Amino acid sequence: VSTSWGIRLITDPALGGFLAQ
Repeated sequence: VSTSWGIRLITDPALGGFLAQ
C-alpha cells in the first residue's frame, strides 16, 4: 500500500500536468 501511494503521489500530479499541457 505504501508503494502504491508513493507511485500515485508522483504519477497523479505528473499525469495531471502532462494532460494539462
